[in-house]
This record gives sequence, structure tokens and C-alpha cells, in this order.
Amino acid sequence: MRSSLGLYRFEVRTPDLEAAEAALLELPPRIEQIHFSTGIPAKQIVDVQTFGDRLDVLVKDVKAGEVEIREILTSRQMELTSIQEVETTLENIFFGYYCGSS
Repeated sequence: MRSSLGLYRFEVRTPDLEAAEAALLELPPRIEQIHFSTGIPAKQIVDVQTFGDRLDVLVKDVKAGEVEIREILTSRQMELTSIQEVETTLENIFFGYYCGSS
């Protein structure tokens, strides 16, 4: 069931979670068409949620999604403490089916 979601999840840690969440949800216009580093159509970021000391970021493509996360935060001079791909959760599965991602 988890593999049918078609999304990947990153745990992102940064000192300013609120600002990072806003930046990741507010996708710069230049990324809307083709992601310049990968050539993969963007927008990769599907959802961003704060969970305690981290952000959970759902993306469409694991490689392009990580690049997009890094580029957005770097372009805003935001410190990225860590980024790690992790297995999707039941909450992510619910989100995916609720929003029609499957």
C-alpha cells in the first residue's frame, strides 16, 4: 500500500521550521515549468508539514525533490541541518489518497 502512493518523503531539519515550511510551500515561479538542474518537470514538492523538530516534505521524484528542497532553502540563505529520505507514514498515505495522488 505504501509503494502505491507514488510519493517520497524527506525529513528536513533546519533551525527555523516555520520560515522553511513557508519557503518550500511558496515555490518560486522559475521552478514551475522545468527544473533547471535535472530537466525534470517541476513542481516536485507536494506537501510540507511540521512534525516536532522537523519538516516532513512529500515529493514526486526522490532525486529532483531533494535538489528542489536544497535549492529553495539555499536561495533564501536558510540553514539546512539535515535532509534524509525516509519511508512514508500512514499519515502520508492518507494524505495521498485524500488528495488523489494515487
